[in-house]
Amino acid sequence: VKKYSNVELWIVGEGEEKEKLLNLCYALRVTRYAKFLGWQSNVNEFYGKADAFLLTSHSEGWGLAVVEAARCGLPIIMTNVGCAGELIVDSESGIVIPAGDQEKLEENMVKLIEDKELRSKLGENARQAVLKLPSIAETLNLYKKSWENALKFRK
Repeated sequence: VKKYSNVELWIVGEGEEKEKLLNLCYALRVTRYAKFLGWQSNVNEFYGKADAFLLTSHSEGWGLAVVEAARCGLPIIMTNVGCAGELIVDSESGIVIPAGDQEKLEENMVKLIEDKELRSKLGENARQAVLKLPSIAETLNLYKKSWENALKFRK
């Protein structure tokens, strides 16, 4: 922490781990570096100010927060859950680590802190990956076609 005293970890959202994380920050005496921001209605404000995005979930749906962060061009470190491997491809559009691997998380956080070029490359590649996703209208049209095809075979 002393080596990176200008770095802050912003924790946005609420969850069952919050109390445990707060206690850990107090025990490690790093509360001035970790900001617990709670639930936020406008996360884009934080994406615009952040240098990177971390998702350390042990399980996740597809991962809308990752898509939002990628859309904002943030380099992403995430566990191998949700859209890992689809939208976020390790070493291309982000860094994907095994869920629960604290050592890999720390190693890759340091890598992003120290390597501005890597942050830029991964962030831009993540943004480009999001731009390739179908729009809401295109997605709805695909669903519609799928249902129409299913109904044809039902008859």
